[in-house]
Amino acid sequence: MKSAVLLSSLAIAAAGGWFAATMFAAPATGKEPRFPQLTMDQLSEAQRTVLILFELEGMSGQQIAEITGASASAIWVRLSRARRSL
Repeated sequence: MKSAVLLSSLAIAAAGGWFAATMFAAPATGKEPRFPQLTMDQLSEAQRTVLILFELEGMSGQQIAEITGASASAIWVRLSRARRSL
């Protein structure tokens, strides 16, 4: 279980910049982007962890709950708030 948490932590650290760069890159036209450039760093650590594990790693809410020690309902709340923030 500890190795899964370590791997997840490494994935979170590596993916944070990639996710923000690919999802919110400025358009190639040189005009100002319609949306402000957001980064994963603006999310709380709990929200960022859940978002990356769910969206990028493909884990289920129950798997994330087991890894983080939070309840499944807390995982869904964090995921919803993270998506809303971005």
